[in-house]
Amino acid sequence: MQKIIVDGYNVIHADERLKRLIRQDLFEARRKLVERLAGYLERKNLQATVVFDGRGGLTDVDIEIPGKLQVLFSASGQTADDLIIEILETSSNAREYIVATSDMADIGRTARAMGAQVVESRAFLARIDQKKRQIEGNAPDEIVEDVDYWLERFRGSDDLNHEEEK
Repeated sequence: MQKIIVDGYNVIHADERLKRLIRQDLFEARRKLVERLAGYLERKNLQATVVFDGRGGLTDVDIEIPGKLQVLFSASGQTADDLIIEILETSSNAREYIVATSDMADIGRTARAMGAQVVESRAFLARIDQKKRQIEGNAPDEIVEDVDYWLERFRGSDDLNHEEEK
């Protein structure tokens, strides 16, 4: 099963609505991102972990889907990037993971070196929003299976991550 790690605040700041909301209500911005991702994962053969900085490992987001979606906060003295790397290091196979982040220079490069695939935050949001639009538009025959999409999207070339940035 393909697994996605979402660099929470990076992804929030890649979405204009969430970016504005985070200035007013941090909890609500996190909740909306997790809720959006939960809707995407509902019928998918994917697992996702959303990682946020801070709170000493305590969570205030109550949307989780056992076996499908979890929300983690980094411990005191630990960054979200550190926690993402820890997840990859302790996994049996980092190649099973896709990391969604805007930080291509640091966490992106490190995750890639460990074998994980990396997708830029805006491209990730576009993908999960595309699925929502297709489902709402009642076009199930046109929907590409997610695992196949992600595998094809990232199979064998790091250069693919930069195509959608242009």
